[in-house]
Amino acid sequence: MKKKIISILLGAAMAGSVLAVPVMAAEASFTDVSQDSWFYEAVNYTAERGLFSGTDSSHFSPDATMTGGMFVTVLGRMEDVQADGSAEQSGAAVENISFSDVKDDAYYAPYVSWAASNGIVTGMGDGTFAPNDKISREQMCTIFVRYLRDYKKQDLSEYTGQSPAFSDAADISSWAAAEVAIAQQMGLVEGSQSDGVIKFEPKSFVTRAAAATV
Repeated sequence: MKKKIISILLGAAMAGSVLAVPVMAAEASFTDVSQDSWFYEAVNYTAERGLFSGTDSSHFSPDATMTGGMFVTVLGRMEDVQADGSAEQSGAAVENISFSDVKDDAYYAPYVSWAASNGIVTGMGDGTFAPNDKISREQMCTIFVRYLRDYKKQDLSEYTGQSPAFSDAADISSWAAAEVAIAQQMGLVEGSQSDGVIKFEPKSFVTRAAAATV
């Protein structure tokens, strides 16, 4: 089931972005998430824990794409990040890292501050974070591996030192190649297969269903 979910997850690249602030939910009951959907369990798991919410009271919008602000918010909520950007694990005060395009009252602001302070995200290199830009597959892998390795301090050494084994590996940005390879070795991503060729499609965007599954 896991491999089926991941294969389908990485085989789809949908357009469109829906902004939704996660709130705690009971048993998810979204009209666009049927029990035979490949992402049904993932959507329920994340919604019940307040990591994702619906885009309205009855829809999850599984095919809508994730943004950088959304994805970092999910990770931050997993760590119970507070309004000042602090989290229980870090303990110490959060370094005041700000981006010119992240307003203080934005729902994702404390999570972006937390992620930047802990080296999970670094921004665009020009003082911006681009929180409303759609997140690509290579970006998702990079952020998630940094979260596991640099923040959670998980030992990922057994997964390092290899190159991504995808037919389109040359299309993966140099800054993301190591993390994509780790994600692949860990079984977090498998790519999509067609005519015996496995592609990662690093620049394709991540859907809400895909992010919930990962």
